[in-house]
Amino acid sequence: MSELSNILKALDLTSAESALTREEINTEVANLVNYLNPLRQNMPRKKGSTGYAFSVIRRSAPGTTPAGWVTDTTDLDTVIDEGSYVRVAYAYKTIAARGKVTRRLIAEGADLVDVLATELEARSIDFRNTEETGYLVGSSASANQFDSLRYLIPDSQTVNCGAGSTPGSLTLAKLDEAIDKLKGEPDALIMSKKARRELNSLLQANQRYVNYVDIKGARQVLAYTGAPVLVSTVISNAQTWDGMTTADGTGTSTSIYIPRWSEVFVAELTPLTVKVLPPKSSQYTEFDMYCDEVLVMRDYTQVGKLINISTS
Repeated sequence: MSELSNILKALDLTSAESALTREEINTEVANLVNYLNPLRQNMPRKKGSTGYAFSVIRRSAPGTTPAGWVTDTTDLDTVIDEGSYVRVAYAYKTIAARGKVTRRLIAEGADLVDVLATELEARSIDFRNTEETGYLVGSSASANQFDSLRYLIPDSQTVNCGAGSTPGSLTLAKLDEAIDKLKGEPDALIMSKKARRELNSLLQANQRYVNYVDIKGARQVLAYTGAPVLVSTVISNAQTWDGMTTADGTGTSTSIYIPRWSEVFVAELTPLTVKVLPPKSSQYTEFDMYCDEVLVMRDYTQVGKLINISTS
């Protein structure tokens, strides 16, 4: 059964308005947002705690003295440094979309349920694209948005594929260098379609077999070092150099993001919700689609990114 058929089934009650306020509709709209969306389906989502932000306790790096072998009379203060901890708060942000259908459109359509279902499907796609932009490349300059991976991954976990501001061609050596920034193994490589084509060409040229893996929300996808390659259309192939980060513009480069899902996740204060609005007039039927969430990075040493990859 298609996702749209599921929406129609959920809406096929006596009152479309009462149906839209039911949990079935929230579930079906969430299914539409998740449909063929491996990034959202594979990125962990955790229930957010009450308050304005989701807090994590992050361990700071200890000093230069490692653990060591000691006698039973050695003063440990002289040989072992203590780690310190800091509370980091990630403020929840709201993603919202409003759908509207006119009285005449309803009259021209099969019925109210059919028209609303079509609009719900379209707005769920808009919602998905906005959310994915927030996860990967959303600007930290806006007070209304949470920081994306582009800004959460620090310079110390970033590898420049080029020379200074000049982009360089993707190589497996540079990709390995970025992966090696992680303390553990990556759970995904997130990139544009063009970057995936470049990676696929490199793999075909350097090994006999190209590996594929099965993941949630997608057919078999390309894999490198066991990590699935996730493609996102919001990652630009026209990025410009801005220090050790990038900005979308008229440049000729792109980036690859390399997370471990145990340390990067989404905290949800309000899961994706759909609510029909009280009618303002006889002219429109309106609904809101919204969620309150934030992208959380618990340990930045478990992520990495490769930037300034040439796309020219």
